Amino acid sequence: MNCTTIKLILSALLFPFAVSAQQDPKAQEILKKLSDFARSSDVIYVRYDYAFKNVQTKENFSANGEAWIKKDKFKILVSQKNAEIYYDGEVMWTYIPSIKEVNISVPDTSSNEFFINNPAELFTYYEKEYKTRYLGDVSGTNACRVDLYPLDLKKPYYRIRLTIDKTTSQLTEAEAAGKNGETYLVKLKEVRSEKNLPDSFFTFDRRKHPDVEVIDLRF
Repeated sequence: MNCTTIKLILSALLFPFAVSAQQDPKAQEILKKLSDFARSSDVIYVRYDYAFKNVQTKENFSANGEAWIKKDKFKILVSQKNAEIYYDGEVMWTYIPSIKEVNISVPDTSSNEFFINNPAELFTYYEKEYKTRYLGDVSGTNACRVDLYPLDLKKPYYRIRLTIDKTTSQLTEAEAAGKNGETYLVKLKEVRSEKNLPDSFFTFDRRKHPDVEVIDLRF
């Protein structure tokens, strides 16, 4: 699983957890409930389905998995790729058990997309970086939709569409529409708050995998 896919999964999972300041009042009310849930949770657990398609290149990809998010730390399991991604707030490990290989990297803090690598920033980043629009109810469901539009026109996507359950105020689906014909869709099958996990949970333990080849991309 490449870094771009990791970023997009995280962004889709966590986009709603920040409230926009100068926006549609109804959208702001909905996003605040999501934000309150995130702020009050020590750890957020997510079970997801992920799909990518590009109408120009005809490329398609799908996967499912689980994620644990603790402020600026996360761990992601990707079933189809048999991959494990760990991030302790500073260093990222991408472990592929099938080939006994782990890549070590550091997110680019100078990148415009760094906030996606750092979920903690999502709690405040969108207060000034996105405008919102409430679209209304989804026909035949108990859900509603909110669109987010980046104020920075250099972003690779032009819209994030969120689907939220009106009873639980939980995100059920997020779709990012890119400028080059690509669409990223994450469906959240389960979202819940969990008790605090030790920081070691978000770090790859090399001592438990002595036979793994380490590829350090930090240098």
